Amino acid sequence: MRHTKRRPTKKLLKRALPRNEIGLELVKRVIVRSNHELLYALERLLGSYRVLLAGTPIGDAEEILWQVNATLQNAERATVIALSLLGTSREEIHHECY
Repeated sequence: MRHTKRRPTKKLLKRALPRNEIGLELVKRVIVRSNHELLYALERLLGSYRVLLAGTPIGDAEEILWQVNATLQNAERATVIALSLLGTSREEIHHECY
């Protein structure tokens, strides 16, 4: 006799968490991941800058710049996702921050 695992239906998932809570949880995860990537890239960039100030050449400059660029692109994607899930615009967020 075969036992198969049944995947939860969408109805079950909707009952577990209301849609707005799922969206907010996703926003939190996207923002935390993006911030983590940004911190790592900026720390690496700052370390390289300090090495340059000391007069030492940086051997992995291309890799660092690639990482910074990729991280900025990921942050942009995270922003788009977060704004979409929150149902707001950049202008509204910018106005709140500044």
